[in-house]
Amino acid sequence: LAALVLMALAIVFLIPGPPSTTTTPGGPSLPFDCNAGFDTWKAGWSIDKKAWCCEHAGKGCPPPRPPTSTAAPPGTYDCNAGFDNWKAGWS
Repeated sequence: LAALVLMALAIVFLIPGPPSTTTTPGGPSLPFDCNAGFDTWKAGWSIDKKAWCCEHAGKGCPPPRPPTSTAAPPGTYDCNAGFDNWKAGWS
């Protein structure tokens, strides 16, 4: 019986609990406080915190990627120039 009690105590005190969370007054437990350290989020936040705060608070998000387009800007080509010989002249 004493061995079982010791084993139960060892399990209770040696197994780590769930990760700590931040609580908001009157609200649920949150895994991260997205206001804490926001001024240095790029260098100071973990990847997990950046992802969570971006998704849930709109903070710590990577900058949007510029659009990728291979189309020429409007007005770059004169489509009427060389039209009479387009098969041989256009690339």
